[in-house]
Amino acid sequence: MRFLQNLRIGRQIGAAFLLPVFGLLAFSGYVIIQRWMVVSDTSGLIRMTSLAASVSATVHELQKERGASSLYVASGRKQFADKVASQRKLSDEAAVRLEGDAPADDGRAQGPAFAASMAKAKTALAGRAKLRADIDNGAVDRNTLFQAYTAMIKAQLDLVGQMTHIPPD
Repeated sequence: MRFLQNLRIGRQIGAAFLLPVFGLLAFSGYVIIQRWMVVSDTSGLIRMTSLAASVSATVHELQKERGASSLYVASGRKQFADKVASQRKLSDEAAVRLEGDAPADDGRAQGPAFAASMAKAKTALAGRAKLRADIDNGAVDRNTLFQAYTAMIKAQLDLVGQMTHIPPD
């Protein structure tokens, strides 16, 4: 403390202000980091919410496609072909939106369980081309069709369910 007595009064006043200024800077840095963490968490929540909405829209379109396809098969593939074709287009558009909202890393950042669920949902959606071809060729009956679409829809809903297990950090 003796060295402070040897300083000029202006430097003594400056030294007296340094401690509160450093404290203020440290506290400000802490607040900024906390706010950044909140923004980061919120950004992740927004991405997952958008993904959930896309999954929901895709599920809805797949349910409508399941119904239209069931009617088409029940009619012996003689009626509802136009309805099936238009509904398939809507389902494809919803699937494209879902693909756009999916995490770029296929969900690995959200954990292995979420990534596995994401992979299962994508695989299920990829199977719709073969299912549609089988429907058009008469290779499936209504029960098989119903079960296949239901499994595809379940994989999408399981993905949303898995979102509840993503840790917040």
